[in-house]
Amino acid sequence: MPSLLEAHSVALIEALASGVPVLASDIPAFRFAARYDGVVLREAKAPLDVEQVRRMLASDTRYERDLDFYAISRTAASYQDVADQLCRN
Repeated sequence: MPSLLEAHSVALIEALASGVPVLASDIPAFRFAARYDGVVLREAKAPLDVEQVRRMLASDTRYERDLDFYAISRTAASYQDVADQLCRN
């Protein structure tokens, strides 16, 4: 995820959910992912460490990550709450 600016990244959530090692830019929108195993955040404008990428790609390790907080049902319920509040006002 070589991004300089993101608001929210579905691709990052999908990568976390798949259990693969993740290499992403160290930007505010991605920092939450640092708490999960197998995630490396790097300075967004830093030169890419090709050997690190090769090691990550060659890894057979898969990580179990609890992503219940990001479940679509939770997101949908949050949107419904916002809509309900707007309709009441």
